[in-house]
Amino acid sequence: MKQKKEARVGTERSVTHFLMIPMLGLLAMEIFLLMGSILLSGVITRLRENSDQMLLQQVENRRNYVENDMLSTWGDLTMLRGEINATASAMVEDGSLNLDLLGPNGSKAGGDQLLTEIAPELISTLYGKRLSGIFVILNTQELSSDFSWEDASFSGLCIRDMDPSAPQSERNADLLLVRSPVKVVRSLHLSTSFDWRPRYTFPSGAGYDFFLQPFQTAWDAAGTLPPQYCGYWSQQPYCLADSNTSSVSYSQPLILNDGTVYGVLGIELQTDYLKDQLPAGELQGGGTGSYLLAVGRDGTYTPLLASGPLSDQMPKTLTIETRKDGRSSFVYGGRRYSAALSDLHQYGNNTPFADESWVLIGAVGVTNLYHFSNYVWTLLTVIALVTLLFGMMGCVFISRSLANPIRRLAERVAEARKSLTDIPDLPATGIREIDQFSGAIVSLSRSVMESSTRMLRIIDMASVELGGFEYRGNESIFVTANFFPMLGVENVDETVMTREKFGRLLKDLDSKLISKSAGKNSRLYKVTENGEVRYIRVSIRQDGNCMAGLAENATAATLERMRIEHERDYDLLTGIYNRRAFCRMADDLFMSPAQLGTAALLMIDLDNLKSVNDRFGHDFGDQYIRCAGQCFLHAAPAGTLVARQSGDEFYLFFYGYPNQRAIRQKINRLLEAARQESIDLPNGTRQYLGISGGVAWYPADSQDLGQLMKFADFAMYQVKHSRKNDVAEFKLNEYHRAVDSTESRQEFQEILNEGRINYYFQPIADARTGKIRAYEALMRVDALTLKGPEQILRIARKENRLADIERITWFKAAEAFQHLLEQGKALPDAMLFINSIANQSLTARSAEEFHRRFSALQPRIVAEIVEADCMDPDCTRAKRNIPGFSGMFALDDYGSGYNSEKNLLELSPAFTKIDISIIRSIDASRDRQEIVSNMVTYAHQRNMQVVAEGVETPRELETVIDLGVDLIQGFFISRPVAVPPMEITAEALELIRGKAAEKAADFARNAE
Repeated sequence: MKQKKEARVGTERSVTHFLMIPMLGLLAMEIFLLMGSILLSGVITRLRENSDQMLLQQVENRRNYVENDMLSTWGDLTMLRGEINATASAMVEDGSLNLDLLGPNGSKAGGDQLLTEIAPELISTLYGKRLSGIFVILNTQELSSDFSWEDASFSGLCIRDMDPSAPQSERNADLLLVRSPVKVVRSLHLSTSFDWRPRYTFPSGAGYDFFLQPFQTAWDAAGTLPPQYCGYWSQQPYCLADSNTSSVSYSQPLILNDGTVYGVLGIELQTDYLKDQLPAGELQGGGTGSYLLAVGRDGTYTPLLASGPLSDQMPKTLTIETRKDGRSSFVYGGRRYSAALSDLHQYGNNTPFADESWVLIGAVGVTNLYHFSNYVWTLLTVIALVTLLFGMMGCVFISRSLANPIRRLAERVAEARKSLTDIPDLPATGIREIDQFSGAIVSLSRSVMESSTRMLRIIDMASVELGGFEYRGNESIFVTANFFPMLGVENVDETVMTREKFGRLLKDLDSKLISKSAGKNSRLYKVTENGEVRYIRVSIRQDGNCMAGLAENATAATLERMRIEHERDYDLLTGIYNRRAFCRMADDLFMSPAQLGTAALLMIDLDNLKSVNDRFGHDFGDQYIRCAGQCFLHAAPAGTLVARQSGDEFYLFFYGYPNQRAIRQKINRLLEAARQESIDLPNGTRQYLGISGGVAWYPADSQDLGQLMKFADFAMYQVKHSRKNDVAEFKLNEYHRAVDSTESRQEFQEILNEGRINYYFQPIADARTGKIRAYEALMRVDALTLKGPEQILRIARKENRLADIERITWFKAAEAFQHLLEQGKALPDAMLFINSIANQSLTARSAEEFHRRFSALQPRIVAEIVEADCMDPDCTRAKRNIPGFSGMFALDDYGSGYNSEKNLLELSPAFTKIDISIIRSIDASRDRQEIVSNMVTYAHQRNMQVVAEGVETPRELETVIDLGVDLIQGFFISRPVAVPPMEITAEALELIRGKAAEKAADFARNAE
């Protein structure tokens, strides 16, 4: 025994030694896994990729900004080019301009006048687009490859704004003439630049691409290409002769309708101004990045200009390398730069210069771009080394901290064991401290187990009748002598009880079991002996292999609970279920849909109950209700849920049937039985039951109990309000009509009370000039069920609220328009068309209030009479007499059948609006054109103006202009919006001006 103990001690290790070695190994493994996972996960690589992606995203964002300005702002010369062409065409027609004299070194008379005429439009565009310069060069001769540029001069006009970002000054004092004939200088009253020259010259024989390329391309195309397709962005910055101002330009050819090319129109952007559009400070790299605008492809690029550090030493050419991972870079000045490239698409596909697009390059030094990723790698390395050092120190400290308390605790437990005589010898664990500690714990546990008491002692001390059992593992079951007698089982020998016998006896008691809890931990048995009923509750608790049970007499508590449940679930008057019990039991049925089959919910309301109560008192009313309840209970098939909902309403739920027909038969029998029931009244008569009911079907109408109740209630009250003493089935379409009507009327009232009506404004444009003459205020409603103004007006008529709509329209439309005027978001001289109901008018008080609030706006208000059943002369007179009213009326929807010729004669409007039904597809209908033509003739003879409503296509617009209408309104002009535009759409404006130019030309030819 002594040798065995010595051998065991020799193999044991201290806790310090046992814990420290694994902890140091684990720490080393964690550091290795940390650094390895960082390397394998590619975090550093991803950080660098993120830097590259952020640089590329910044370049693409800047490219989108510059490209948008190039295409939508700087390069959009369509309107200006059209105005110049119109001016030139008019001068050619009246003979004041001879195109043959506009060639190199040609006559200047006609050209000077043309430049003078178009100068205001050039200045307006210069300011509007915030350009550095704008120019026109006149020429009508071909610029062939052998053309002598050194000896040629061209008439033209060039105006520059040295600070486009500054606001416009008075009298254009911030503008300078760089190229302009003397006569034009005198007429424009603009200052001349130090490098001013009267004509364009190119003495160096270079720097003329901005003029040559668009001009010669249009000349060679011979009218087959539109001017914008010949637009050209200069490929290098240039300076005009005797000037040191470097610029980049965009130019388009000037082409008359007959295809004559007579010059170019262009804009200038000084290179310094373009640099300001490329803020290099936004790039990665802490302010070390640069933007370069370049031309070229396939890795070789020629920079046009640069911003940032590279702007001072801009490379003449760049060779950019692209690696397999997609990263691009170049070397310049002995330093490597990371580059992000994004092409600018300033030309359309298949245009002559589509292959000469620019490219925007963002360049940042590699060291600066990857500064953060390099910093992260260095930081992680330092953290790993520091963690390793402190981890080693922590391992030593923790190992010693754990060993010392365990050793002291084991020594104390060992001292406490000295007085014991029987201590078990536990197997060795190989760790000295843990062996000592485990031996002490086992000794104490055994002492506790030996001091425990039996459950019988507790039962003997109880004040109520109790019994119980206990089972431990494979041992026999201990059962108290009164356990089975309490459950009504006699002659059981509890002293010899095995597990099998005990389980068999409990199973035999299942016939007396009336309830058990979830998990079978508590059971309630009903025991009947000698006519006496007792309720015994058995509670069972299991802990591993140990099981214990307690039986107690719960008769008093069970009877009290049953009494409370009966009062809770049953109606005291009728003795049938109440609403609460019905809902609970129905919910249980709906949890198992399979047992429902086809089901029906019948909701019944007793007829004549109020009459019985009023004539004979509530005692006979209660008797009437009780009679109905008992009738329903006995006449309904077995299994039907019958309940009193409240008052004189009852629920009957039929379920488990194969089809609706079977249930209808049961309901009909129930109704026949109910009609035979009656009560005797004090006056000697009999009061028979009268019932009105509604049926909702499961699952046809709904699979939700709440919905079935709602539907059955709806069907019942449909009967109640129509014929009574009958039963009807639920109809979904009638329910939806009733719900929709109710919800719409409710929402209509909420809209009026809360003022949830807004107004959008649609422009009405002059058919001759395209300028906006007026705005029509159109109602918009923030609603779920009401879809538009027509439905609002329809409900307002039913609810007798048209007067409220009239007042809201006048006040809110005027208030919204006045707010737009105050903010400068509407034309100050435009009229306002307000829709007015024909048979409604403002009260005198409201009219005075309107005049007080909107007197400044009233002279421009037009009352637009909308469709109505009839026009009320008194209302029309009241509108004319509104204080401050302009007196202008507009007749809406003329030709739609709502406003007839009678209304036209009675109203004598200043404006007549032809309905969209006539305007739509008018270009393809001779009949519609005849109607509009007759209306225009009639109106113009009486000083009325005709408005064409609903113009939606270019062909419709051209047709109504040809027919002579005065004003135009429709989606093609502009859609209704909360903040209206100051101009109509560019396409519509160009078409109107084109038609005006055609009419002017026709008039001139007819005059000749």
